Amino acid sequence: YTCPPNKYLCASTGECKPNATICDGETDCADGSDEFNCVTTCSNEEYACESGRCIDGSYVCDGEFDCGPMDFSDERNC
Repeated sequence: YTCPPNKYLCASTGECKPNATICDGETDCADGSDEFNCVTTCSNEEYACESGRCIDGSYVCDGEFDCGPMDFSDERNC
């Protein structure tokens, strides 16, 4: 399946979303694939999730998944 021009195909859901929503810091695909593999520079007080999202460092190992759908990296190895 392909999407029309200027649209992005979500990895596992088959949804088409506008290209402008890729790596915008908001999860638009139900599987979160629009925010995966994004290059993001986090501040020293933030944690860089595997998805590329930055979260407050105090959220790491707090018992809640704060990195977004399908990204549990902030609670791994706690």
